[in-house]
Amino acid sequence: MFFSLVKYFLRNKQTRRLTPEKVKALQLEQFRKLVRHASEKSPYYRRLIADHQIPIDTCTPEDFPVLTKSEVMKNFDEIVTDPAISKEAVVDFLKQSGGDRKLFLGKYHVIHTSGTTGESGYAIYNSDEMARGVTSITLGLNFDVFRKMAFIGATGGAYAGVSISSAVSDTPLIYRSHSSFDVNMPFRDMVAALNRLKPSGLSGYPFALRRLAEAQNDGILKINPKSVFSGGESLREPDKKFIQKAFGVQMLNLYASSEFLMMGLGLDKFGGMYLMDHNLIFEFHPYHLCVTNLFNYTLPLIRYQMNDELKPVQDNTRQLPFTKVENLIGRESVVSAFLNDDGEMDFMSLQPLDSLAERGVTGFQIKVLNNRHFQLKVILHPEFDAAATLQLLKTVIDEFLQEKRMTQVQYDVEHVRELSADSKTGKFQHVVADPLSQA
Repeated sequence: MFFSLVKYFLRNKQTRRLTPEKVKALQLEQFRKLVRHASEKSPYYRRLIADHQIPIDTCTPEDFPVLTKSEVMKNFDEIVTDPAISKEAVVDFLKQSGGDRKLFLGKYHVIHTSGTTGESGYAIYNSDEMARGVTSITLGLNFDVFRKMAFIGATGGAYAGVSISSAVSDTPLIYRSHSSFDVNMPFRDMVAALNRLKPSGLSGYPFALRRLAEAQNDGILKINPKSVFSGGESLREPDKKFIQKAFGVQMLNLYASSEFLMMGLGLDKFGGMYLMDHNLIFEFHPYHLCVTNLFNYTLPLIRYQMNDELKPVQDNTRQLPFTKVENLIGRESVVSAFLNDDGEMDFMSLQPLDSLAERGVTGFQIKVLNNRHFQLKVILHPEFDAAATLQLLKTVIDEFLQEKRMTQVQYDVEHVRELSADSKTGKFQHVVADPLSQA
């Protein structure tokens, strides 16, 4: 993978010099090449192209129907272009790997997806595709920030954040050293570890970064990063200003996903966020968008629907030859805060519950009742023993609470048939707050 990372790092430097018009032309050229490959290697796309009479040599993404996550999971074995790959084999691999950075079949990176539908899924890439998808993070950055990188997030499974961070760390052109800290480690321990490491770059969820910025202001955390990266959730403007002031640096807002890896980069000097048009094609719609992955030939995703809402803006700076959107990306939160055994508020992520999809937990939603009590609604796969799955779920949560020193936090688990979306926006959120808890 090292040589692929170097190749795309150098190619990205060339891409910066292109015009937006040239980027659009290259998008179509790459798209038709992808479609040709999919028509030859994917039974699903071969059938779809024939049924819709799609002209391969002149087609555009709009010639294809919208693809949902449910459709991908339903037809996974026919969408993938390598007949050795199957959904069942991927599930078995994730069960056995236990979060280790092993390659599926010795050559594929598997990333567990969750998201705005509450439905679990899987993305898969060969090493060259993975390299192309992650190296966009280097566009427009000072490489000093990568000399000693600290990533804070869900590290115990095949998640997008740790997968991207670990993949980029495979080349010394980008990282000199890389350390990952699980978001569910006790906050005091995290602060102590960061003080010892003294990272030049800090990356994590906005919720965690805000808490670290508060610790920096209080003199408990004493680090001097050259840049701070935010990803995984929406970065609110007040939080961005607070974090930037605490660390005295400009924040990089990362827009990424399991299905598309690096999707966008936001910096103050950009005046917004640039989408990665050299790797992806975006279609904007009210309350959602459709994205086509131009580099994933293993699991082709054409017009894949995401429940993110992006707002294109006028580009007066032309820092990159890509589409610019507002810097606030509407991803759902996966982090909540509770009172720990020391009487301090600490954050906790239940994102690792996504990994239990292979064990029967196909969806979950947390309702925060107060700072020491939450309710967890779960959807269970009918083919699994419900009692055994619920017991496993409780064991995992108890381990989270023990690790975070939140042994006084109580929770209730409710087995439901479906999870509710926000009544106003129609979007699903993993974490919701009881109105009374906000009073």
